[in-house]
Amino acid sequence: MFSTTSRKSLKAIAMFKAFKALSVLSTGLWLLSVMRGDVPATARAVLHLLHLDPEGGISQWVMEHAAHVTPDYTWLVVSPCFAYALLNGSEAVGLWYERTWAEWLALGNGAIYLPLWIHEVCRKVTWISVGGLAASIGITAYMGWLLYCSRRDRRLAKDTRLEDTRQKT
Repeated sequence: MFSTTSRKSLKAIAMFKAFKALSVLSTGLWLLSVMRGDVPATARAVLHLLHLDPEGGISQWVMEHAAHVTPDYTWLVVSPCFAYALLNGSEAVGLWYERTWAEWLALGNGAIYLPLWIHEVCRKVTWISVGGLAASIGITAYMGWLLYCSRRDRRLAKDTRLEDTRQKT
């Protein structure tokens, strides 16, 4: 059904989705491990690791919120991480095995981020915002094209079967 190029592109998108799923899953697991320890001390260590100014706005915000982290708050943050990882992991597996439902999911998933990335680019042009917008546009357009071609091929196959049936009678 798909050409070799289409299969390779679909596999590349599947690997990208799997990478996103694993990244978010590991972040969620890390957050769970932080919940057991001294959250402000861990936040200070991360800020130091990232070479962020301890007196800067981001550092102050992180430290202020780290002081108020409770197990309920952590689960409030971690639960969406796990749900997002499950969604992207399922999408990755479906795309790897060339399932139509996964193509539709990837189309919707890519399209839902377009307004966010457009807003981000309008707010401030950075490599991350432009790259995110380009990736979302590329994946969404490619998934739309694959679904269009798949539907067209099914329609042609149906018409061919119908024509063969007419010729036999």
